[in-house]
Amino acid sequence: MNAGNGDLILCTVYKSHRVADTYLYTDRTKGVDDIPVELTEHFGELVEVLTFRLTAERSLGYADASEVMSSIRDRGFYLQLPPPVVNPEAGDGPR
Repeated sequence: MNAGNGDLILCTVYKSHRVADTYLYTDRTKGVDDIPVELTEHFGELVEVLTFRLTAERSLGYADASEVMSSIRDRGFYLQLPPPVVNPEAGDGPR
């Protein structure tokens, strides 16, 4: 794969120091300078978790790789929020 034709992003993932299970995916080559100030203020200190080669075929835990890539290209980042808490006793469940 060739990074020049858009099918690969060198992706760095940061976790929030303030908000549990919240991650910010970015393009390593562009850094975090273009991340909106409101997001970084809410996020708190950015703690780097890992860097990897992201392709559309890559399996990610809670997100579709193509959607992550699209968001990084369009917005400069992808924000992964924690999955919703499901409480079966309260009748919560997949909708």
